[in-house]
Amino acid sequence: MTKAVQKLVDEEFQGIGHLRTSTLHKKIASARHDFIKLSGSENKLEALLQVLEPSLAKGNRVMVFCNTLNSSRAVDHFLNENQISTVNYHGEVPAEQRVENLERFKSNDGDCPTLVCTDLAARGLDLDVDHVIMFDFPLNSIDYLHRTGRTARMGAKGKVTSLVAKKNLILATRIEEAIMKNESLESLSVDSIKRDLARSHINEQKERNAKMVRVSSLKNKDKAASKSPARSKAIVTRKTSAAKSSKAPAISKAKVIKVLKTSRTSSRGSTPRGTTSSGKKQSGSRNSGVTRSTSKLNVVGFRGRSSVKAG
Repeated sequence: MTKAVQKLVDEEFQGIGHLRTSTLHKKIASARHDFIKLSGSENKLEALLQVLEPSLAKGNRVMVFCNTLNSSRAVDHFLNENQISTVNYHGEVPAEQRVENLERFKSNDGDCPTLVCTDLAARGLDLDVDHVIMFDFPLNSIDYLHRTGRTARMGAKGKVTSLVAKKNLILATRIEEAIMKNESLESLSVDSIKRDLARSHINEQKERNAKMVRVSSLKNKDKAASKSPARSKAIVTRKTSAAKSSKAPAISKAKVIKVLKTSRTSSRGSTPRGTTSSGKKQSGSRNSGVTRSTSKLNVVGFRGRSSVKAG
């Protein structure tokens, strides 16, 4: 039983004891399991015929399991067309007819050694079957175990052949792997495997996204590292050009100031010199005129004095 059922039983029936075995939900040791993987182009009914005829030639009793009533009817009709006698066991067969069909199947006359059935015949029937063929692969591992339990009973040898279509490949592959490792088949089903695959796909996608983020970050760092020298060069060139441009006006201003200073000094030097020279000349001329006039006055005064004294 599953863990949920076990928990429910423990709650309802306190103090109940559990008997466990190491072979629970595992393959039957004396049974051989074969998985025939079919491609989309193969005819499934023809594949069934190829598996069934050699087994019937050996005198084996064979159970052919189908998932649905329509599939069971199609198989029964196809085998009858190929001169293979069959009996049916499914929900549409009346109960009395089902009992009669089982008696014909179990008889030693070999009248109808092939039983075409659904999972209704997978439980509760005491049958001695040599070969179990799964025309339709079951939807979970528990149904697989119940079907295979129709053969290799009480230590006898048996054979299980599964026709695996493309849609059943995932579950069949997991069951096959578990059988090879002698693991329990309890938790294997189509839904659980799909959930596991979805989780693994999500984890793989997360790892891929993380890897892409790491790669992109490394690329961005490399791009930044490659661009930084160019930027520094550009900044240096800008600084040098700015410095040159700032120095050039300063030099021109200094030159202008020097020119202005020199022009001013030259103008100042020329004018004082000119003025001083002219001033000296003028002053000299003035002084000379003054002296001349004073000398003349002195002379006139002297003459006047002298003339007065003389008179």
